[in-house]
Amino acid sequence: MTLALMQWQNADILKNSLVRLAGVKAYASMNDIGMDFIYNPEVQTSKSGLSLTLSEAASVFGTTINDPDVHSLLNPDVMFKFYYMYSFDTTANIASYLEINPDMVKPLKEYCDWLAGINVSTVYGTAIAKTMEAGLNILRKTLPI
Repeated sequence: MTLALMQWQNADILKNSLVRLAGVKAYASMNDIGMDFIYNPEVQTSKSGLSLTLSEAASVFGTTINDPDVHSLLNPDVMFKFYYMYSFDTTANIASYLEINPDMVKPLKEYCDWLAGINVSTVYGTAIAKTMEAGLNILRKTLPI
């Protein structure tokens, strides 16, 4: 398990005085240390009610995504199956497939929906910014600004 996974799950590694080196500033989020996130990525910021144990978090967001026995949501096929199962299967089957507590299936779906909403907004914002930049570049070439 990685420190990043532990920070994502609990949001306490960067501010924990027992882990931090002496004299190093405490941070609330990975976003505060200059990583490129639109919102703080830690699960607590989603307000979904998702609360996974560290082993559940490692199972759901494991980085071994090419192993068919690993059901990490970082694998697009697994994410598709999760959404499909959410629509047509039982909570118990989904929990068994992802190796999480059945009570966390709905909050996990809400968390994934929250992330998808952020990403869609980011894509639209980036497209608008690039379109405006292209228009300004044309104006700069045409008009001496």
